[in-house]
Amino acid sequence: MTPTIKKTLQPKHFYSLVIFVFLFSAVSFLVNVVASVGTPCHTVTTPDATPSTFGSPLNFFSGANELLISVNCDGSNATHIEVGSGAPTQYIYMYGYRKVNGKWTRTTFTGSTVTGVWIIGKGGVTIEGVQSGETGQVLAYICQNIQNTWKCGCSDTACLTPKWQLQEYQLPASSAGSTNSNGDGILDVHYPSKYLGLPGDTVTLVGSGFEKGPVSKILWNGEVQETGVSSETGTALTITIPNLPPGKYEVKVKEGNVVSEYGMGIWIGTGDNSPAPTITSISPESGLQGGTFTVHGTGFTKENNDAITTYGIVRGLPSEDGKSITFTYDPFDEKLVSYNENAERTEYALPVNVTIMNTSGQSNMKIFNLNI
Repeated sequence: MTPTIKKTLQPKHFYSLVIFVFLFSAVSFLVNVVASVGTPCHTVTTPDATPSTFGSPLNFFSGANELLISVNCDGSNATHIEVGSGAPTQYIYMYGYRKVNGKWTRTTFTGSTVTGVWIIGKGGVTIEGVQSGETGQVLAYICQNIQNTWKCGCSDTACLTPKWQLQEYQLPASSAGSTNSNGDGILDVHYPSKYLGLPGDTVTLVGSGFEKGPVSKILWNGEVQETGVSSETGTALTITIPNLPPGKYEVKVKEGNVVSEYGMGIWIGTGDNSPAPTITSISPESGLQGGTFTVHGTGFTKENNDAITTYGIVRGLPSEDGKSITFTYDPFDEKLVSYNENAERTEYALPVNVTIMNTSGQSNMKIFNLNI
């Protein structure tokens, strides 16, 4: 009978194991510390806080509505963006965009598991920080496999129209230095609550650095049309559309001698019951960045039609026949690429939402694909 030999753990093996466990714990601790550097500074945390042209940074399918895009600010030195919650059914497009005070630039997310141009589970990037009063914006595109169906760029549980998902961020008060009740920070207008109205209608301007006292002046094409406007939050101003001729106006905010660098285009309608524009189709249905696209429909004016798209506004477009508008679409500073120098090209269709705006109103939405 062969005896059973029990192998015991020798002291040197025990000490090696202790050292290994200690080192593993230390590395894990450092990884967690690095991952959580800074203070949470994202500002979009509810489904209704996202403009309709973008998808939501929330997960509508987990039951917890946790954030799929979160941001930590390390003072004004660095911003840490995290995309995805770690689920293996989440695929994150590795290219995103960020915007600080008016300019979109491309950024690349990285992650531990990558297939083609997709990061599985969770990705992130560290970029330069924002300054006091600035509002940073980041776009990501996240797909989730829900009951064997892909849901991408969702705005709600139906997820019928894929969109870039938006998160915004600002320095917390403790990091931003001295903030006061007078809206300390950079004066900036991000977007209006609506792009079209009639004289007497109210519009809310969303932005930053607005004074909380009744000192703001509202400029329409450079002329003061309203004074003594105040903000309760420092990030929103409710203004009144003035009695001006129908047309498109650039709206800015002035406080003292400071004027917001970026304005917003707002239309004053005719009010004559002219039918709003309608889009029937867009041709081609897909094309490359920098390509030419034609919007077909009715109700287009001979000049000054705006194409409002997911990634910007193409302004002042003519329509000779009132039934078609042609424009070149090149919204990004850099060409989008879905491959690197050492990899095979991978085709990916980026959905672009389009509506047409003129003095008669805003059209329905149609989609074309930007092939990258």
